[in-house]
Amino acid sequence: MDTPQKRYAQRNPEKVKKWQREWRESHKEERAIYLKKYKKVNREKLKEKEHEYHKKYIARKKLDPIWVEKRREYRRKYRKENTEIVRMWRKSNKKRGISCKLRFEIFKRDNFTCFYCGRKAPAVVLQVDHKIPKSKGGKTAKENLITSCFECNIGKSDNLLN
Repeated sequence: MDTPQKRYAQRNPEKVKKWQREWRESHKEERAIYLKKYKKVNREKLKEKEHEYHKKYIARKKLDPIWVEKRREYRRKYRKENTEIVRMWRKSNKKRGISCKLRFEIFKRDNFTCFYCGRKAPAVVLQVDHKIPKSKGGKTAKENLITSCFECNIGKSDNLLN
C-alpha cells in the first residue's frame, strides 16, 4: 500500500534524509536512554542476533576471495601511505632481548643469586641485567650480563655502577 508519506519520501529523498538527521540530532539524549534500556532488557536476544550475524556474514566474508583481495589491497595502500607508522610499529614489535638459553646460563653462572643484594631465587624474582646498559652502548654478551632481582634492577635503571 502506497501512502502519501511514502510517495513524498520517494520524490524528495534529500529533504527526508535531512529531516531525519535533524530529528536524530535533537533527540540524541532520549535515544541514548532508550537504547540503554532496550539493551538491558534484550541482552540475550541481541547476543543471539550478533552470533547469527557473525555466522552468516563474517564467516562467509573471510572465505570470499574478492573480499580477501580487497582487504590485502587496503593493507598495501595503508602501508604505502603510512610508511613511517608502519616502520615504527615493526621496530617496536621486533623481538629483542636475551634468549632463554643465554638467560638460564647467566642465572646458572651466578648461582641464581642477585649480584647487588645477594638474595636467592625462590624469595625474589630474578632478571638478567646489563652491567653497561644498552642505552650507554653495552652489548648483550655473557661478560656484560649479570643476575639481579627485580627491585635492584629497577633501582639501578640505566645507570653505570662501579
